[in-house]
Formats: sequence, structure tokens, C-alpha cells
Amino acid sequence: MITLFCDLDNTIIYSHRKMLNTSKRVAEMLNGVEQSYITERTFDYLSSCRSVSFVPVTTRTPQQYERVKSTIESFNCKYALILNGAVLLNNGVVDDLWLNESRELVKGSAEEMGKATTLLQQYGKAPLRYRDEFLIYSSVQGPKVVAEKMKNDIDGSQVNLFLDSRKVYCAPSILTKGNAIRRLMIRLMPELSFAVGDSENDLSMFEYVDVPVVPNALAEMVSNPNKVIVPKEEILSDAACDVIEKVTGNKSK
Repeated sequence: MITLFCDLDNTIIYSHRKMLNTSKRVAEMLNGVEQSYITERTFDYLSSCRSVSFVPVTTRTPQQYERVKSTIESFNCKYALILNGAVLLNNGVVDDLWLNESRELVKGSAEEMGKATTLLQQYGKAPLRYRDEFLIYSSVQGPKVVAEKMKNDIDGSQVNLFLDSRKVYCAPSILTKGNAIRRLMIRLMPELSFAVGDSENDLSMFEYVDVPVVPNALAEMVSNPNKVIVPKEEILSDAACDVIEKVTGNKSK
């Protein structure tokens, strides 16, 4: 079995704010408004190449993942890792065994996650958008500044801070995307594995797969000798499909 572990946002689906000069289709709607899209090349390959098992690995909450679920279900997708890998969906249903294991893993981080919650509200000066034992985040002005302030007051061995252009996220350090892949691989035992991601929060994924597909901006941070680097001018998801097709010989039908 060939398995593709893939981040979602800005890796395989792109915000409606990002303009790419290629054919595309809507991937996500919210209140009747397009939120994100997927390129036709990526959609056609993943929906037709049934020999590749697609596993989303995303920080998205259950509610956020639900919005892209119909698109993802077009692929050969049995499992999905959400909330940064804390929750495993098996054919769309929460895997209780996995969930209980995650809860055991994060027990030691509870106190520090509570502190992170307080600090994010204090420094971010904005209400939390999501909060549970596995993840908290907020949309803030100046995510980099807020994250740097928080790092001075949080035990990084217990809580991992990461950000995007608008949000600051906090998650127990044990719950990395890489650890989630490692746990799932015990079940799947893939013959060949790929990982694709666009941000520093995705770096841990690349340690556990055979072939990481990484954008040029992350290349120096990835030590896996089998990494394939995608030039800045190329579309990451399309390039990943090209790599899988070349390495495996599995072409879209």
C-alpha cells in the first residue's frame, strides 16, 4: 500500500484569497461563500489513483474538517488525523481507542496548556476561537509578536506554539503531526509513504516517511535524505502528485 500523509490548508487546498493561475474547483464552502479550492490536476489525480491511500493530517477542528469532508471523500481516504493528530477519524467516525490514547498522552501538559490559554487571551487581546485539551487558538493582531511573548512564559517541552498569518495555536508538545503518523503507521504498515506540508508545524511529518515533498522554503530544515524539493514557482499539491506518479508509476486514470 502507498500512503500519502498530507497537510490540508495551503498544501492541497488553497484559500480563496490566494490566486493561482490554473484550473481549479471549489473545495470548501461556508455560509454559501467559497472558502478554499483545489486544483484540477490534484483533484483528478487523487480521485482516480485508487492505489494511493490519502490520509489528511491537519490542525483543523472537527467542525472545520467537516467543511472539506466531501472533497476529501472523493479520494481513497479511510483515515483522517485532525486536531494536529489528536483525533483519528476512521471512515468519518471518531476512533475511541485512539482518542483515549491521546488523552493519556496529554495529561502531563494540562497545567501548561491552562497557562497558555491565559497568556493567549492576555497577549492576543482577542477571544479564543477554539479550546480543548488538545488545541487552543485565537485570531490575533501580529501573530509573531504574540507568539514570541508567550514563548518566554511557557514550557516548550510541554506546549508547542505555532502560527500562521492570522492565528496563534497552542498544542501539547507530544501531539505533533509526526507522532500521529508514527502511531498510525503501526496500524497501516505502508509499503511506501509520502508526506506533504507547507509550514514548520509539518516538519515532524517528514521524519517518519520514505519520501517527503517539501517547499523550497522548508528544504534546509528537513534532514530526510529522500526529500523532494518543490521550487517556489510550482504549485505544491500538483508537484506532489507529479512526484508520486514518477516514483510509483501510478498514473491517474
